[in-house]
Amino acid sequence: MLIEGGFPGSTLLKPGHKKRILNKLRGHIDKFDIPKEFPYKESFSDLDVLIVCPSSTNILKLIKGLFNPKALYHNGGGYSFDFELFQID
Repeated sequence: MLIEGGFPGSTLLKPGHKKRILNKLRGHIDKFDIPKEFPYKESFSDLDVLIVCPSSTNILKLIKGLFNPKALYHNGGGYSFDFELFQID
């Protein structure tokens, strides 16, 4: 599900958010990255994070445990959720 313009009440990404989000994944997901176009955008309505993990990983439980989102949507092959008033896909 695409949340046009981000989740209600969401804000643009601040410089320190990217590092904080990736640090939360360290130790829980072995392979993860942000698409290369991220550093070149002037404003961000969401952050795409790509992960590779075993099929046995309970992604929903991991997202809830690490990010404690107030809103979370399953988008077929991925999830969209909020973290500190910012949308992560």
